[in-house]
Amino acid sequence: MRFRALGWVLLCTAACTSDRQGNMLTVFAASSLVNAFTALTDQFEADHPNTKVRLVFAGSQTLRTQIEHGAKADIFVSAHYKEMKQLIAKGVVHSAQVFARNRLVIICRVSPDCTELSWSKLDTVKRLGVGLEASPIGWHTARALAHGGERFGAEWIERVRAQIVTLEPEVRRLRARVELGSLDAAIVYQSDVPKQGDYRLIRPPNDMDQKTRLWVAQVKRTEQPELTSRWQRYVLSQQAQEVLARYGLERP
Repeated sequence: MRFRALGWVLLCTAACTSDRQGNMLTVFAASSLVNAFTALTDQFEADHPNTKVRLVFAGSQTLRTQIEHGAKADIFVSAHYKEMKQLIAKGVVHSAQVFARNRLVIICRVSPDCTELSWSKLDTVKRLGVGLEASPIGWHTARALAHGGERFGAEWIERVRAQIVTLEPEVRRLRARVELGSLDAAIVYQSDVPKQGDYRLIRPPNDMDQKTRLWVAQVKRTEQPELTSRWQRYVLSQQAQEVLARYGLERP
């Protein structure tokens, strides 16, 4: 059974057995990639016998800070170039590549209110969740809302902000709160909308559409340079792109 790590919560089973399993690759990845990268890992491990991939998911800004402070990682995958740029400037990672694109959407559980919801009516949501602006999802959301202000008026932005009941540092927390019913709607990435269940995905008008880029880079202090190179080439491959597309991600 494979275990997945969230933030610093790394389960010992994977780490403690790495010596017996052979090559171990540690990938620090943005939390919006949980589903897609779990599927990619299954495929990569099948194609590379005696290799195990340990996935650590959190907000890009959290992962960047952990890597800066010496956390063991071979690959860093960020939902914002800002975080990647800081590590490049400090000589911690090699140059980064864009491997996929994502989009911002509203997510809500199917109900009469959800069925009627649109971006123009975002100010009617009773309990709205968005990302903390220091996080990639929050940064992109702020830009989308600014474009919404140009389209719907400055008062619209103020009414939307009045409906916000939580600011989360990572997008998976927003999705979880919608799933649990503590939020009526949230602004998340397209890749975070569950494939199963009664959920509605609402894309913004074209002039508000925030296409985001996902970046991958090798950590310079890796002890597995050849394996990290294979992973990076794999993520950019046609095979991997087909997997990513199944989870709402688009080609770079």
